Amino acid sequence: MSIHDIMEWFQSSCMILSLVFSLPLINNKKVIKYMQHFYWYSVVACLFVLLKLTSRWFTFPSREVITIIGNYSILFHFIFLSLFILFKVPRQKSTKSLFALFFLVILGTLYCLLTSVDSKQNSLCFAIVNLGLVFFCLVYYSNFFEELPRPKLLQEPSFWVITGIFFCMSTCIPINALHDYLRTDTTLKLEHKKDLFSIAYLSYGSLHLFIIKAYLCSKSPKTT
Repeated sequence: MSIHDIMEWFQSSCMILSLVFSLPLINNKKVIKYMQHFYWYSVVACLFVLLKLTSRWFTFPSREVITIIGNYSILFHFIFLSLFILFKVPRQKSTKSLFALFFLVILGTLYCLLTSVDSKQNSLCFAIVNLGLVFFCLVYYSNFFEELPRPKLLQEPSFWVITGIFFCMSTCIPINALHDYLRTDTTLKLEHKKDLFSIAYLSYGSLHLFIIKAYLCSKSPKTT
């Protein structure tokens, strides 16, 4: 089994585990309020994993269809995670400029998707979304560390979710930037290209491990 295959299975396993750990949060009034509906992110991630496995085992849907679904799912990914971050930023500091940037990223992503001429992964869309999420994470951190006492830091679910987002998106940005170049470069072997692209699988898998930690903190009595 190649490094690429191992990392892909790692990502899929983490997504499935994330869904499993999210189940006790569903309709649970004891869970901290802003985490009560976060399980939808894990549900959508697992649905995408299921589609990929179905495509691999039964050749339906086709790889091209899976790629197109993956390209457009980036909108859900950005909207869901961005709103989670922005609503954790104090309202008096969550200015109109942040929401203006939020809509600009959506419009830019839609434009890239609608003007794409092939069914390959749209690396520009992923780069735009990842940069937007990294920026929102930095805004969150600038406020978070000022307001929350340090002893409560590791008990805060939002800290784990957003740290996972920041780590994942920061790691993926260089891969997005090089994606089209590596795809057309003839000096690298295909297996080496796959190994480089597998960094993204590691990053997204790690994001779901951070989310699992957030779920565990959400059920803790200390996070009331």
